[in-house]
Amino acid sequence: MNADGPSGPSLLEQAREGLQMFLRDARDLPVPLPLDVTPGADLGEDPRGLFLVTPVGFSTICFEDEDDATHAELLARVADLAHDWVLEQLPDHGLPSNWPPCPRHPRNHPLVIPDEQQEVVWACPTTGEVVALVGHLR
Repeated sequence: MNADGPSGPSLLEQAREGLQMFLRDARDLPVPLPLDVTPGADLGEDPRGLFLVTPVGFSTICFEDEDDATHAELLARVADLAHDWVLEQLPDHGLPSNWPPCPRHPRNHPLVIPDEQQEVVWACPTTGEVVALVGHLR
């Protein structure tokens, strides 16, 4: 992963980019959304770690010196963690837990964010068909 400097955005900046991509798609949901990506030191946790902070706690995203994910894989990991959190919240708000619904199978399952893609996408978990880029869901 990149550190701050001329080689590219820091790990923290990349993780926050992944969260913002997801939040663009989820902005109209009636659930409290994940708030931020935070370094572990700010949470009293391992300072090498990055965490997804939600209204009720936090989840580990990665550890700086133990992660060899590509930029797209890190973005997908953050967006997928945020998606998992939202799926857990939907039933508490009287909504089905299949957001975003798969256009081909809307009653069966939500779209997923696969981590083996070159780009961060929403895809059908059954067929693998890409539906949209994360952040561009209609």
